[in-house]
Amino acid sequence: SRGAVRMADSSSFVEWQRLGEAAEASVAADIALGARLLVVPSPLGERADASFRAVAALNRADVIACEDTRRAGALLAALGVARRERPLVRHDETTARPSAARLVEEMRKGRVVALTCDAGTPGVSDPGSLLVRSAADAGLAVAALP
Repeated sequence: SRGAVRMADSSSFVEWQRLGEAAEASVAADIALGARLLVVPSPLGERADASFRAVAALNRADVIACEDTRRAGALLAALGVARRERPLVRHDETTARPSAARLVEEMRKGRVVALTCDAGTPGVSDPGSLLVRSAADAGLAVAALP
């Protein structure tokens, strides 16, 4: 009956809300434990594949480091992440060294940086690896989201 469908929809909404709150709490705990660099995976293909924790991290970050600011801006808009006064910092092959130095300085000031890439998890074979290494060398805590 339609009543059962509505109840299932209401129950699903409550579950989605609970998952979102749990993701927010998880990211808040990472930050409370000192994480200043959040390595945030981005969806491969479908934006709807973004995790609750990824969205929470992007919402909590003071600065977002990304390979392509246009793609990242479109992803943030699709995910409903408010840009506020949160800058997008280009961190790609040509800008990695100077942007890593700038972002480490931001983290030393207590700001939280979310590192994302065009698709997948940043870090091993892309410019993100330099930022992760620079943060670790500076004694800054790094949290990698699944």
